[in-house]
Amino acid sequence: MEEVSAYDHRGPAWKWHNISMSEHTGTHFDAPIHWISGRDIPNGAVDEIDPSNLVGPCVVIDCSAEAAKDDDFALTPEIILDWEKTHGEIPENSWVLMRTDWSKRSGIDYLNMRDDGPHSPGPNPAALELLLSRNIRGFGTETV
Repeated sequence: MEEVSAYDHRGPAWKWHNISMSEHTGTHFDAPIHWISGRDIPNGAVDEIDPSNLVGPCVVIDCSAEAAKDDDFALTPEIILDWEKTHGEIPENSWVLMRTDWSKRSGIDYLNMRDDGPHSPGPNPAALELLLSRNIRGFGTETV
């Protein structure tokens, strides 16, 4: 992020920044169209996504305690169903965020590389299938 002005001689009435990011960021943002299986998805490119699709209700499933004990912790359908017993069914069209506190790590600790590759918490395939059956808007976590 590059500062352009900060209520100073460069722009006395506004604070303004230029934002730049690596090309790889776009790959994640419009991932459907970056894969052959998603090449024909309507409005699947970054310049075609309606910005209103990026904003919506959000639920957070806090897995930080479990992730602190197990680098390979997996969010499972059972954990989601237990969460729903306490908080109610995940609303349709919601963002679902898996909190792991992995973002408190940096550098080599964040990557957590071992001889067999990187290790970090995340959802298992069955958990994602359950979330998709709830017609969620999207899923996110702060791990690799």
